[in-house]
Amino acid sequence: MTVVIDDAGLAEPSLVQRLCRIAAPFSVAVLPGEAHSVECAEIAHRAGKEVMVHLPLEPLSKPPGLYLGREPITFDMAEDAVRLRVRQHLAAVPHRVGVNNHMGSRITPDRQRMTWILQEIKAKGLFFVDSRTIKDTVACSVARELGIPAAQRTVYLDNERSVPAIRTQWQQCVAAAQKDGWALAIGHVHDETITAMEELVPASKGVVRFITAGELTTRQRH
Repeated sequence: MTVVIDDAGLAEPSLVQRLCRIAAPFSVAVLPGEAHSVECAEIAHRAGKEVMVHLPLEPLSKPPGLYLGREPITFDMAEDAVRLRVRQHLAAVPHRVGVNNHMGSRITPDRQRMTWILQEIKAKGLFFVDSRTIKDTVACSVARELGIPAAQRTVYLDNERSVPAIRTQWQQCVAAAQKDGWALAIGHVHDETITAMEELVPASKGVVRFITAGELTTRQRH
């Protein structure tokens, strides 16, 4: 079972420190260019966690209060601008070994734009996780066509930010891992998510084996 925790960089570093004290392999996805991005990447790396870039991509809808990230990649950008922005975002996060998308429902169904983005990711030797923010996404399939180690999300843990709801989603992910031999959960740096993981990770160690997103993508490549 693989767990990726998104939005590091936005949250207070103390929350990331608490998250990284959980004794299991998992991946921390850092939004580039935020006030705490570099510090959170350093905290995760020092704790032995895998660091990813949480790449901001344009969503289909933008309700009030939705945070797109700093300088998201948008549908109307020319190819050269997209490629440059991807390179800038990748360079902004130290210790990164992989990438997943932050939102992106406007971008991930578009084969051409995902090819531009993923070619830049491949050039840096990184893996890719499709967060599957829309059912029509082609991101994982394009990544694999390009020879990039890739995987996709099974469940979101914390669309509802309560410990009981997170427990339910966690058990759904555990069941998928037992059935299919793998499953990938995405959560966020919220107090409720960390509280749930502090309980659920130790309780699940005899049931599933935890691996990083990088290990999962490498396994699914073969």
